[in-house]
Amino acid sequence: MTQADSSLPPASRGLLAAVSAVLVLASAATLVTSYSLPTVEFEKMLSEIEIYSIYGGIEMLWIDGNPILAAIVFVFSMIFPVGKLLALTWFWLLHRKKPVSHAAVLWIELLGKWSMLDVFIIGVFVGAIRLEFIGGLQLAKGTSQPGIEVFGTAILLSLVSTMLVGRLVTNGVPLPLRESPRLGRWWSRLVSTAAAVALGAALALPLVEVRKSLFFSNEVALPATAWRMLHEQEVFLALALGLLVIVTSIIRSLMLLYLRWSRSAHGHKVIRRALFMDGWAMLDVFGLGLIIVSIKLGQLAETTLLAGFWCSLSAAGLAQLDAWLLRREARTPRVRKTAQARG
Repeated sequence: MTQADSSLPPASRGLLAAVSAVLVLASAATLVTSYSLPTVEFEKMLSEIEIYSIYGGIEMLWIDGNPILAAIVFVFSMIFPVGKLLALTWFWLLHRKKPVSHAAVLWIELLGKWSMLDVFIIGVFVGAIRLEFIGGLQLAKGTSQPGIEVFGTAILLSLVSTMLVGRLVTNGVPLPLRESPRLGRWWSRLVSTAAAVALGAALALPLVEVRKSLFFSNEVALPATAWRMLHEQEVFLALALGLLVIVTSIIRSLMLLYLRWSRSAHGHKVIRRALFMDGWAMLDVFGLGLIIVSIKLGQLAETTLLAGFWCSLSAAGLAQLDAWLLRREARTPRVRKTAQARG
């Protein structure tokens, strides 16, 4: 398919420009709103209820002696989302005047999903802080608040906006790929298989055990925690964990296994779908959130890192290596500027 064949007609360009502008503005509005709303409520027996916003959670990490973790959350939850929206706005303003490279769009897509870090931190925290005694007596409980839903919605809107703005600024020209990419090298097959095995173990094994005295304890396993949240009306967090961590990671793993091991010829469409899925599979973001929450939990109760924790980190690292190998094998040696001149 040539670039000319892929060009967007003027009517489609106009509609795409309008829709992408609306989504960028909606993402900006919801993002700003989310910063002023509470995101999580922490309740302990015989203590006052503590309510944190996104900024309050960062401040809590700093006060508790975790400046590095506070800086990481600050960058991913505040600097990244705002910077991404500014970049998308700049791309949108330039789309009629100057071509934009696929490489720039790819970087925005790859980095954008890391803004979901705070959603997964709250998800793991709420799932772990469920310390109950026999009879329902609670030692501690974490509950999500509307701010995390608004924040997560802003990030999801920005992810969709990125796809639309990317299509707009490249004039609908697809990412250039090699004519005959070699996807079945032995080391690529080894990485894809190892990533799939680690993912299966991460989903089957418990991640963390949180214990307070001899009577209060809670064991966190990813699928079970997402399912329990769904039943406890933590719908947004349950869907975020279930869809963006579990389902997308499984689909990405299966697609990469197919590309690596199938002997049939692979069209560019299949490869592009696998690359697209990598932008939505957030096991790596969840893994960083899991590390941050495990450190914070260690200050509240006795926390034991179980086999699933290490399998999750291994799966996240291997999945990123697998995706990097796929991009290296499938893309042309240099991604050139492909947006056509506007007449």
